[in-house]
Amino acid sequence: MSRLDINVPAQPDRARWSETRLATAWNSTAGAGIYIHTGRLPSDLDMWWAQVAAYLPDGQLCVNRIWGRNASNVGITTAGLAYTVLEEGWTSTLDSVGQLTTTTALTARPQGAGGPSVPLRWEAVGTAAAPYWDMYGDEQESRLSHAGDAHNQRAYRTSGTLCVAGSEYPLDGIGMTDHSSGVRALEHWYRHRFLVVVAADWVAHLIGVDTSPGTASRPVGAFYRGGDRHSITRFELPHVSDLTGGPIAGRLEFATAAGESFSFDTTLEHALPVTLTNNNDNINGVDWDDPGNPVICIEGQARLSDTDGATVAHCFHERSARRDALAPNKDPR
Repeated sequence: MSRLDINVPAQPDRARWSETRLATAWNSTAGAGIYIHTGRLPSDLDMWWAQVAAYLPDGQLCVNRIWGRNASNVGITTAGLAYTVLEEGWTSTLDSVGQLTTTTALTARPQGAGGPSVPLRWEAVGTAAAPYWDMYGDEQESRLSHAGDAHNQRAYRTSGTLCVAGSEYPLDGIGMTDHSSGVRALEHWYRHRFLVVVAADWVAHLIGVDTSPGTASRPVGAFYRGGDRHSITRFELPHVSDLTGGPIAGRLEFATAAGESFSFDTTLEHALPVTLTNNNDNINGVDWDDPGNPVICIEGQARLSDTDGATVAHCFHERSARRDALAPNKDPR
C-alpha cells in the first residue's frame, strides 16, 4: 500500500470490480459532523459517485449525491467536492447544495434531490491518531465479499468548519477513513457491525460480517496503543434492529490478542440510513422500491462510557442488515 494510498487503476475486464472510499468527522459536543462515501460507477469506472452528508443537531441531516469525473489520484476531486489523502491525514472541502432532512425521514424514501435545498459547505482536516490498519496485510484476514483485493482503515483527530444554511458548526473531534477495492458482491452479506473507536491514548478497529441468519462471524480488527498493535480476538455488540439505528443504547465488549479486555456502554448519538443494493448503487435513505432486498446500513456516530457514565471515547458506529430483517411489513411511506 502506498503511503499516499493512491487510487487503484480501473479494472473493467473484471466483472463487478469496484473501488470505494469513506471519510468521516464528528464533534459530539456540537452534535455535528460530515460523511463522505465515494466510489466508481459500475457501468463506467471512470465516473465517480459521492454520497455527502452533514450530521446536524437534534437528528437533522443535510444530504446529497453527486457525480463526476475524478481529477485526483489520491481521493476525489469533482463537482464541488475535494477529498485528498495525505501521508499523515486527509483534507476535504465541499461547496455544494444539500437537502435538509432527518434520520426518520430517510427511513421512508431516498433523499438528496428534493427540497428544502440549502447551501452545504465544509472545510475539514484529519490528522492521524494511529497507523493504517491493512486488513489483508500481516495477518492475511479473510477476504470481504465487497473488497476482495484490498482494504485499509485509519483513525483521526479532526478539525474544521461545517456550514449548512448559514449556520456554522465546528468539526473538532474524531474521524476515520477506509479504502476498498476488488470485486464487489453483496449476495453473501446478511448483516455486519463495524466500529472505529478513538480514545485518548488508543484506537480500536472492530469488524464482524455475518453471511446468513444465525451465523456469527469471526471478529477481525486491530488495537493500537503507543507503538503496539494487537489483533482483535473478541467483539460483541448488539445487532441493529430498526431503520433508525436502534438499539440506541448497547454494550460493547472486545478483547485483544495481548489478553486485554474492554467493556463499555454505547450510546448512538446520530444516524444516517443508507441503502446498498446488490447492483452496487449507494443511496441516501431507504429504497423501498428495490426488488433485491438490499442491505440497509446505519452510518452512525456513538459515545462510549464507563459504568459511572463518564465519556471514555467516541466512535464511528456502522451496522447493517437486509431490509426485510429490519422492518418486515413496516414500510413507513
